[in-house]
Amino acid sequence: MSQAKEEFTSRLLTWYRANGRYNLPWQKSCEWYPRMLSEVMLQQTQVMTVIPKFNAFIEKYPTPESLARAADDEVMALWAGLGYYSRARNLLKAVRVVVNDLGGVCPPTAKGLAELPGIGPSTAGAIASFVFNERAVMADGNAQRVLSRIFLVEGSTADTAFKKEIWSLAESLLPASDDMPAYTQALMDLGALRCTRNPKCEGCPMADICGALQVDRVADYPAKKKKRERPVRHLAVVFPFSGDEVWLRKKVEKGVWRDLWLPLTAETQEEPDRERIPRLCGLSDDVIRRCVVMDTLVHDFTHYRVLIYAVAVDVRKDALPADGLWIVAENDGTVGMPTPIARLLEDIRNYRRMMPILSELQ
Repeated sequence: MSQAKEEFTSRLLTWYRANGRYNLPWQKSCEWYPRMLSEVMLQQTQVMTVIPKFNAFIEKYPTPESLARAADDEVMALWAGLGYYSRARNLLKAVRVVVNDLGGVCPPTAKGLAELPGIGPSTAGAIASFVFNERAVMADGNAQRVLSRIFLVEGSTADTAFKKEIWSLAESLLPASDDMPAYTQALMDLGALRCTRNPKCEGCPMADICGALQVDRVADYPAKKKKRERPVRHLAVVFPFSGDEVWLRKKVEKGVWRDLWLPLTAETQEEPDRERIPRLCGLSDDVIRRCVVMDTLVHDFTHYRVLIYAVAVDVRKDALPADGLWIVAENDGTVGMPTPIARLLEDIRNYRRMMPILSELQ
């Protein structure tokens, strides 16, 4: 253990110089804005998924001032596909605090950054390290996996004691401040490229000092979280169409999909009778001209599974509440929709292309 602690940091930096990632789009700048944007996007999301979204955000909102001025709906629409939409809401809040309340000056320390909405200690440490060269701890999932294996830290990433021990260990391994950006990226890269869930131990720079490898228990670190039976929820959904337009309404209530645009929905206790779905969602039979039943869609959230039972109906525009928005289905990307809802709308749109489109009802 003592040898591992003595050699870990220098070995990591040596490995990174030859094998690290240097061409990620957010590495082109050392300004706080692109780093904050990327680090928030990378929370619980893989790099390859983040890259196109990051590029799209930077193209549309090249400065923090432009993002701070942006309409919430535009930002949520652009975020669609990354999931965990509270991150987008908090990112907007954080950027607006810096631009509007702090005169455009980002807090230069991890402590100050962690006071911004949605910026936790690890994210704050990463930003402070990359932008301000602070000796700050970054302990994301990759770092936790690397450190738990090399130093035999028991427990799962969900355990408070595990997190506390990892944080203390990570703090003790920090290099001189001049090496902080390289060190922080190196720790991310080792976990992302080599010390993965299915690790490539052969040729790893830490192989001879890795505690888990020495006792042939790499797969045991970190310990797997205790499996809980995932509860199942049921959601009835109606896509109301009038000609080529579909009706959506912004969800303002707290909870999942807040601030996103949805068709008519209703939670049910069990799988509903498909013929009853329009009535469950508030539409009476006499306003419906045609009803198309879609296949059940299964969508998994972190803590539960939702079964979505969708139908598409043709109706008169005046049959829907005035607080909604009629949009051309071809332009559904102009508003922020949850991924499963957007996927269903795409399937419905393709289906309707193959059938004669009813003219708008009078």
